[in-house]
Amino acid sequence: MCENDVDEVDEPTSHRKQLVEINQKSKSLVEINHELEIKYPRTYYEAIIIGEGLENVTSIHNRIREMKKCIGIQNTTSLQTVADEYKKNQVKVTVDNYKDFLKITGPWPKDSFSTGVSVIALPLS
Repeated sequence: MCENDVDEVDEPTSHRKQLVEINQKSKSLVEINHELEIKYPRTYYEAIIIGEGLENVTSIHNRIREMKKCIGIQNTTSLQTVADEYKKNQVKVTVDNYKDFLKITGPWPKDSFSTGVSVIALPLS
């Protein structure tokens, strides 16, 4: 009688321990998303670059040169100036691979486009 009762009491406790272990070993959403992007790549990735210095670099060739110098991206599918009602200087960048997208959304040097930039990743539409 005692042996069976003890096993039944310990069984839920062992299940809880297993669940705790699984939760600790589980991957974060960022890691899961990263693996899925590598496994099932999109055809394009978009981000918006925002910065005051963007108005000083008007030529598309100079913008590409600055991106290559700052983050190492050589190929962009498109670069488009975005009009904003708040008069912020924005450029929409499209790339065709996840590696370049990670470079765009990663940290930029403080002197990028003279005054620094911030980046917003755009969801797939």
